Amino acid sequence: MTSATLLKINMMILLILIVFPCHAMRDKKMSVINLMNFIQETKTKLPEGIKSLTPPFYSSFIKVGGSKSFSIYKSEDFKLDNQMGIERVEARVFNKNDLGVPFLLTFKISGECIKLNELKLHYPELTATNIPRGDSLDEETSYSTSKSESHLKLVFGFSERNPNCLRSIVFNMDEFKIT
Repeated sequence: MTSATLLKINMMILLILIVFPCHAMRDKKMSVINLMNFIQETKTKLPEGIKSLTPPFYSSFIKVGGSKSFSIYKSEDFKLDNQMGIERVEARVFNKNDLGVPFLLTFKISGECIKLNELKLHYPELTATNIPRGDSLDEETSYSTSKSESHLKLVFGFSERNPNCLRSIVFNMDEFKIT
């Protein structure tokens, strides 16, 4: 091989080593941005009732059970982007609530790993509000926002199974605000 050929090969290898990690970091950053946009859109639409949540959720909510006090609704799993899954979506609505505004909306995150420090860039006031008791690897350490002016609190959960990655998100709205 000539020195010109070796130089070209070395340049291509260098280019590959630079471009691919940058591309992966861009995808990771886009996943965080997409999740934050999804959370913001959900926060905005939640006070309008469960029917207003399609979109950002990709399917309608279907009533699957409940009690005398509240109804339980579920929605299908979907991919927020090509890497991040939104799974086990559940909403709870008080039966006396004519608007159908959920007092609780929960879902699990899969795929892309979102770390606590990445969440704190968007929610710097997060405080630890629940710690696992050691009974299961599915127990979560929870970090919560303070209640917003719309009486909504966000709770982000990190399971013991993978404590560095976001596992669940809960939207919790005060009952008196939605009845």
